[in-house]
Amino acid sequence: MRSNKHILILPLAMLLLVSCEQPTAPEPDWWKVDKCSGESPYSYNRAKWSNLNPVFRFSRSLPESWRDYAEYAAASWNEVHSDLQIKVNKTVVSEEAALDGKNVVSYGSLPRTNRLGETYLWFNNSTGALIEADIRLNSDKPLSIGGSTSTYDVWSVLTHEFGHFCGLDHVNDRTHTMHPDLPFDSKIYRTLCNGDELGLRRLY
Repeated sequence: MRSNKHILILPLAMLLLVSCEQPTAPEPDWWKVDKCSGESPYSYNRAKWSNLNPVFRFSRSLPESWRDYAEYAAASWNEVHSDLQIKVNKTVVSEEAALDGKNVVSYGSLPRTNRLGETYLWFNNSTGALIEADIRLNSDKPLSIGGSTSTYDVWSVLTHEFGHFCGLDHVNDRTHTMHPDLPFDSKIYRTLCNGDELGLRRLY
């Protein structure tokens, strides 16, 4: 999760890159207790959807056994009952993360990075409207369904990345899904906290 934002100027759009990373040092076992802090922090990226029903697809590179978890992750944000409702088109595509008119969840190498996943947000530079969002999980990192003492929970990573897909940015409160670090063997970021939900409702 923790990352620097890289902005690429394009003729019609700009790209905002946000991510999910592993922690840099061991933490105590707070991550095993799915309890929100009671605070409500949130922050935004530079753009938001004008289309309130963005549709995502699965790339062929995304393991088939993970596709349901991408839907569960998107559903966590839909259940906030904001005006934004993410849809899925289950047609599998060959596209990866690129400005191509399709919002795609894919799986592949993210070289020269410590990130578990990245979300590429393409937006109109003049209006600030999101026009595309692509999520890529890092095949160079140990990811699994449920996580373990040596792997990261795919569902948690996807839920965090779908927060970026919506237009949310990182927060410092480690109990929140939009916190930038995910420990091994933790599932607490599958579910949202107060700030995650409040940020989405105020954005949409």
